[in-house]
Amino acid sequence: MYRKNWIAYLFINPMLLFLIVFLIYPFGVNVYNSFFKYKIVLDRNPIYIGLGNYQELILRRQFKGAIKNTFVLMFFVVLFQVGFALILALLVS
Repeated sequence: MYRKNWIAYLFINPMLLFLIVFLIYPFGVNVYNSFFKYKIVLDRNPIYIGLGNYQELILRRQFKGAIKNTFVLMFFVVLFQVGFALILALLVS
């Protein structure tokens, strides 16, 4: 099967390389770094704190407000987009 589709794989490889280099690897590095506490940007000895950063984030008052605002915005954007799309569909048909 690989011999039949080698041209397709040849065209897919640049996109896979781009995906790995610019999306998957940086995401993994950020998740890894989120388990450490850095004193400065280039700290040579970061301190492992596990889920402490996430715990601190969840306990902040601003985080709860941001989550609430995100869901309110998401609700109204979806509501108006779907409503507008349905009205346009009715007008076209």
